[in-house]
Amino acid sequence: MVFLGQNVGEFRFEKSNWWVEQIDSLADFYINAQFGNGEIDYKKYRTHLTLEGSHEQDMRQETDTISRLVYGFASAYLLTGKDKYLEAAEKGTLYLRENFRAHDTQQDITYWYHAIDVKGGKTRKILASEFGDDYDAIPAYEQIYALAGPVQTGRISGDPEIFNDARMTINLFEKYFKDHKQGGYFSHVDPITFNPRADSLTRDRARKNWNSVGDHAPAYLINLFLASGEKQHLDMLTYCADTVVNHFQDYEHSAFVQEKFHEDWSKDQTWGWQQNRAVVGHNLKIAWNLMRIISAKKRGQLSAVGGTHCGAYARAWHG
Repeated sequence: MVFLGQNVGEFRFEKSNWWVEQIDSLADFYINAQFGNGEIDYKKYRTHLTLEGSHEQDMRQETDTISRLVYGFASAYLLTGKDKYLEAAEKGTLYLRENFRAHDTQQDITYWYHAIDVKGGKTRKILASEFGDDYDAIPAYEQIYALAGPVQTGRISGDPEIFNDARMTINLFEKYFKDHKQGGYFSHVDPITFNPRADSLTRDRARKNWNSVGDHAPAYLINLFLASGEKQHLDMLTYCADTVVNHFQDYEHSAFVQEKFHEDWSKDQTWGWQQNRAVVGHNLKIAWNLMRIISAKKRGQLSAVGGTHCGAYARAWHG
């Protein structure tokens, strides 16, 4: 690793203006690269840009990449106070809502399309993922990250429709992804039946992983609780954290967490590219989020919730 600084022991990222200037520069780059000098219009958005920031001809737009961009714009507004970033966040949230959201009012659930293709003035919506790891399934993490940008924007705007989208998407997780018998959330469901045990899911059938259990917290759930203060969001946050602590630690065999599991929480160490490999970034993300929960506990925000394992949180990933 190379840490930039003028002198030994002096690190540029420790300067008070570093993060503000960095996010300002990044957000300004994406404003110009995606929308040019004119109006912020997400019809111009491209999932793929060249390294120089110019548009490729591909007109595919993917839900999770737009949502992450919106998250960045909302965060840039929070750090800089520049109105153009809030405008980009609010317009991106509206674009997601109008083009990628699907409501099932009878079941009171919301789910999100994987992508849309716009060619020749015609729009084709794609529900099942077309990524190699998740092909022809609905992965939990895509539904999770569809909320990331809107919820961060909702912290600023207080838009009740954002919070309703979050509520109905959480209903989706609770109804179709949650394992009500053995705990946690399944990683994939079939795009037609929404069944996590469908044979069509092949290697992702009845599986659980870090993305389906732990990613709720950093993607949207902590921000949703900060925005709403509602106990139900805190309860779900605590449930996810308890599940990670109870099942992911493997002190006897490794300093890293296990990330992939079968339905009964037995280890899945033969899956795809991961096998029995650790993803360092996921371990860091887990530690970061557990520490945020510890901080909330110390401030008394978790005192009303029973059944937590904050002592375990404090010991988790101590190395």
